[in-house]
Amino acid sequence: MPLRRASSRVILLDPTGRVLLLGCVVSNREQTVWVTPGGGQEPWEDEVAAAQRELAEETGLIISRAELGQAVARSAGCWTAAEGVVYDTRDTYFAIQVESFMPATSGFTQLEREQVKYVRWWTPDHIEATDEVVFPAGLAALVRRLARGDYPSEPIDLLWS
Repeated sequence: MPLRRASSRVILLDPTGRVLLLGCVVSNREQTVWVTPGGGQEPWEDEVAAAQRELAEETGLIISRAELGQAVARSAGCWTAAEGVVYDTRDTYFAIQVESFMPATSGFTQLEREQVKYVRWWTPDHIEATDEVVFPAGLAALVRRLARGDYPSEPIDLLWS
């Protein structure tokens, strides 16, 4: 039976409408999987606190609760971790505008150091054109919307894949 896992993720948008994605290579997949910064919530964290912590760990970016704002999207699905554990994940996505930067990865956990091999700013067109796996499905359309300043009043549902 899959383990339930709540996670918080952050869509970082630069002024040109690109989004920062992390390229993860895990032993049980044949290709790179691209995701936004983020990860599992600790038992004592709410969605915002988890997003803040994960963003600091994975990019070095420190943001306030007010800067993070409201959730813009949600997605859910199952995936198998490298060690064989199956997770039933519920992702909550936040979005913020930032200047393009090269993330500091010194806060990576050991597992992140092993799995995150690439960091890249992607345009929505590149996301749609790639043969690589990008989570969640529909990210390119959401990035375009957010880049126009059109933030949803309630989180929208995105397909997992």
